[in-house]
Amino acid sequence: MKKLLLMACAAGLMAVTSCNGNSASADATKLATAQDSLNYYMGSFYGSMISQQMKNSPDSAKFNADDFIKGINTILASDTTKQSYIQGMNLGFQLLATMQQFKAQDNIELNSDKVMAALKAALNAQKGDSTIVDPMAARMIVGNLLERLHKENMQNSPEAIKNKKAGEAFIDNEMKKDATIKKTNSGLAYKVTKAGAGETFKASDAIDVKYVGKHIDGKEFDSSRGEIVKFTPNSMTPGFKEALMLMNPGAEMTIYVPADLAYGIEGQPQAGIQSNETLVFDIVTVGLSKAEAAK
Repeated sequence: MKKLLLMACAAGLMAVTSCNGNSASADATKLATAQDSLNYYMGSFYGSMISQQMKNSPDSAKFNADDFIKGINTILASDTTKQSYIQGMNLGFQLLATMQQFKAQDNIELNSDKVMAALKAALNAQKGDSTIVDPMAARMIVGNLLERLHKENMQNSPEAIKNKKAGEAFIDNEMKKDATIKKTNSGLAYKVTKAGAGETFKASDAIDVKYVGKHIDGKEFDSSRGEIVKFTPNSMTPGFKEALMLMNPGAEMTIYVPADLAYGIEGQPQAGIQSNETLVFDIVTVGLSKAEAAK
């Protein structure tokens, strides 16, 4: 739709230059002047473009041509001499689009009456009124509230709840089956499969590592494919960071990372990691990277 609007001016010019009766669909008796032709082709341009777009749109079944035309007529019939009215309509469209976006993306519903009440109060506030909210401060508060509500909604989603329970049950079951698995105060569970030698790594160390990352069903989602990669604990997720700092050169460990120590409620969709998913890693720490060891 935005592309359509941007093309409007160009379309108008094209209509003027092509209005010599070349279109078989045009009634020549009604296109006596260039102005008549411009009106006709401008309307035809918009109508045909919308028609083509809707035919190719997955929402075509929801499209109602009569309602669409009614909406256009409402705007075109507006008193354009009242600039404040037009500006209010523009802001109204923006607010409506924003509210629809919040609902579609994060299932956050705004109450239009409450929004308008606050808008009116701010608009009519007198200069120096202590209740006036600084626009930049309000924008930051809105951003923080949206993030908070987004997280709350995700945390309460069926997927997040299911994965959290499954992860907790998985770790408990693994610990019951294997008494050598330990758990830290943070909730990280780990099993040392091979002891290393020397001092444990520090958060700022650059460490040569081999690893395999798996879901709790055993399906692999990532690995170093047997190659050495360089990791710095400080740059890793909390669970992986903590694990590396429990290890030393030559150590091998399997870790069971709860969601809050991995990718949390956001997950990592690109890697196939769902919301609140517990992860398992097999880690081999070869040692400090050569560049680090040379210091």
